[in-house]
Amino acid sequence: GPHPVGALDLLTGPASDNGGGVLARLFYPALAAPGAGHPYTEPEYVRGLLAFSNWGSWLSAFLCWGFGRLRLNCAWQAEPLRPAQPLPVIIFSHGLGAQRHIYSSLCLELASRGFLVAAVEHRDGSASMSFDVVDGQRRWLPMEAGQLNDFPRRHAQARWRAGECLQLTEAVLALGRGQPPVANRLPEELGGCPDSRLASFRGLIDPNRVHLMGHSFGAATALTTLATTPEAVYKTCSLLDIWMHPVDPEHYNNVKIPVLFLSNEIFHWEANAQRVQAVLDAIESEEMKANLSIRGANHAAQTDAGLYLSAWLSRRIGLADSLHPRDAVLLTARICLAFIARHEGRVDLTEEDRVLLRGEHPDCFPGVKFKPNGGRIGARE
Repeated sequence: GPHPVGALDLLTGPASDNGGGVLARLFYPALAAPGAGHPYTEPEYVRGLLAFSNWGSWLSAFLCWGFGRLRLNCAWQAEPLRPAQPLPVIIFSHGLGAQRHIYSSLCLELASRGFLVAAVEHRDGSASMSFDVVDGQRRWLPMEAGQLNDFPRRHAQARWRAGECLQLTEAVLALGRGQPPVANRLPEELGGCPDSRLASFRGLIDPNRVHLMGHSFGAATALTTLATTPEAVYKTCSLLDIWMHPVDPEHYNNVKIPVLFLSNEIFHWEANAQRVQAVLDAIESEEMKANLSIRGANHAAQTDAGLYLSAWLSRRIGLADSLHPRDAVLLTARICLAFIARHEGRVDLTEEDRVLLRGEHPDCFPGVKFKPNGGRIGARE
């Protein structure tokens, strides 16, 4: 996009045994160029991903070294750009076993197009690793073990995660108002920013242009959030390759804002697709919904996973399919931005935007492809 991107980490609210408050990374248009960038992740997060992926511990040292060389293409804690109009906001929820930085490429692209993107790191036990700060020190919160298809547990997590999305929304809007003051509980020596940087967002955030977005379990979280939150809070919701199992069926009829279902060609199974269709059927207005898929993309397409290695090697080990990982991320951003623009009504859509939203782009198609259930009890991540 046209803007350099800044980023910072924010930890709000009181400490508790399971991570009180909310932890997030904010991506935003910035005044400064990226420079040398910022470290992509830390060894504890790499170990969490390895444990979630069931990859051998022998890889730990190599991957910690490799990930340690990755840099985010952002200006860390840079001063935000002061545009002519306040910034729209996207609240982003990650999938099962992910972390706040696993979707950095997508978040950076959206922020470079003029959005403040707040990527929450959920601390309900569904992230492969997270942390809280107690007495000025990090207390690491590894992923909690559990059965994938345990509906009561996953539904409870979806509700917890929805609460974190709402907390983050309130914190971001408070940054824009400048009151009540938002304190960053993450110390500067642990990567937190000074209060003066948070204060620089005052007057920069548009409270009437807040959007939800999530991937997989994060999409289920976004759907749960919009179904359990007053209608006026969010403008649209973009659901990326949603995992429907954690969503309470009672919420299927509670969708009151425009919703985009954007799926990947290689993920869905019959039960999941049927649940998606049930939500779509409950939305009477055709203008309020869109249902599209990305051709040649697998479930990891919206994450950074396919970009860690060459496209050829990513395909060989299942981190990508036939569509180039970079193209999948950029196409996801373009479709979501076109959907948001259509419903904000602030700019006229281009013909290219309309082609995307009709599913007529060569790398898209309308609807969802799915395979037989294959014995699955409604879900796999």
